[in-house]
Amino acid sequence: MDSAKQISPILSPLMRLPTELQLMVYDHVCAETRRKLNFRGSEIYYRDLDVSLLRTSKHIRQEASSILNRRRRTLTPCLTLRLGWPLHIGYTSSYQLVDLSQLLSILVMGHSMSLAKQETTPSTHSLFSEDELARFEENLRVLYPVAKLGTHASDLAVFYHRSIQQFHSSPCVVVRIMLELVEGAYISLVDDFHWIMLGLYESRHALQVKFVLLVKAEHLERCQALAAKVFDSRLTQALWTIELMPSSFDPAVD
Repeated sequence: MDSAKQISPILSPLMRLPTELQLMVYDHVCAETRRKLNFRGSEIYYRDLDVSLLRTSKHIRQEASSILNRRRRTLTPCLTLRLGWPLHIGYTSSYQLVDLSQLLSILVMGHSMSLAKQETTPSTHSLFSEDELARFEENLRVLYPVAKLGTHASDLAVFYHRSIQQFHSSPCVVVRIMLELVEGAYISLVDDFHWIMLGLYESRHALQVKFVLLVKAEHLERCQALAAKVFDSRLTQALWTIELMPSSFDPAVD
């Protein structure tokens, strides 16, 4: 073979498509996924996009990044927590609810800071300056030291920054709670939920939080009756629902 001959690279069929069609393909294959955040003693899953496409090639990463970023910003944040599945022995469901409450407090605080930033510099495309981010993260470390969080600071930072960006498109977060407990435990948990929701409601923040309690069929009516009896009348069903848990529900996938 003549060494002087130029060997043409073999392009995949995708690369032969016009750019407009390639972008449509990228948009179609960027499926939703769930990512796990180990927060203190709890495993909390949050909605995200599968970004494995970006690792295919440099060319695809350059073309698809903008699509993935746009899609991510328009997702409505959704958190899923499975009560009764602690990471540590003796870490009760009540502790897991405290974890959830603290994580929501972090998001509420961040969203409030983001809105304040927009009011002072509405034309900016940046959520925070580097100095503002540093101050917030320092406050976060004081309130919730990483040693107590039981998570990597980088994982929490990724989750936090992504959620704050999503709140710009949809200032709402859906919190799904899987209740996999014995019947006697529901009474105290429904009361705990009541105080968490009431505290969020009375804080008058701009972020809407909706709770979806997922329970097994045999406990559905009991939980609904408890909620109707215990929950403050101001906590309308625009803020919470109790639904039947699908038999094969997996918080890491669904």
